[in-house]
Amino acid sequence: MYHLSNLSNIEPIQKKCKVKKGFLPNINPTITNLSPDTSMSNKYNVVYITGENFTRDTSVIFGSKTDIDIIYYTNNIISFVIPMNYPKASYNVQVRVVNNITPSFLYSNTFTYVLT
Repeated sequence: MYHLSNLSNIEPIQKKCKVKKGFLPNINPTITNLSPDTSMSNKYNVVYITGENFTRDTSVIFGSKTDIDIIYYTNNIISFVIPMNYPKASYNVQVRVVNNITPSFLYSNTFTYVLT
């Protein structure tokens, strides 16, 4: 049993750890599919994204809109609603996840969505 008085004698774990290149797994989100990947403009459209490494702290970047809320289903499936006021065009879609290791974001690859 440890007492608080013994804690000062414990060597910090950082001194015992060795840094090895490639040790941490890939935690960046990855998009593998958008469904659908095309829809009509001036309508609310729900888009399902399948991929990897999604969390409840995920948001979607759609064109220049950088913080679209999502519905989280699993770490492989999320969805979002395209805002109604977007004109006909092709838009880049990217997933952004809060990085719990450092105070930053992790970004996925980019897919294209077309509003007709």
